[in-house]
Amino acid sequence: MLKLAVLISGRGSNLQAIMEACNRPDVAAQVRLVIADRPAAGLKLAKGPGIARVEVSGHNPNFEGSISYLINDYGCGLICLAGFMRILSADFCQQYDKRIINIHPSL
Repeated sequence: MLKLAVLISGRGSNLQAIMEACNRPDVAAQVRLVIADRPAAGLKLAKGPGIARVEVSGHNPNFEGSISYLINDYGCGLICLAGFMRILSADFCQQYDKRIINIHPSL
């Protein structure tokens, strides 16, 4: 079972779609961790057994270190940027090479 970390910034419509897809019997994935970089309405959607919801302020000087710690601590194998409105550093992206996807429609 692939454990997902979903990073959001807003109301969570992409998160909701991911969670619904994970409920299908032909999808071997589960949302394990939802991280928001601000008080996001989408955090309220992240309900269910085994789903952690965390707000990590985008103003935190160790923002990427904090989210890396959470992703690793929860054993997430794939990171989904689902309407996540922050630009992550090249170092962060290289740390999760081939394990991070961005589904934001504008990119």
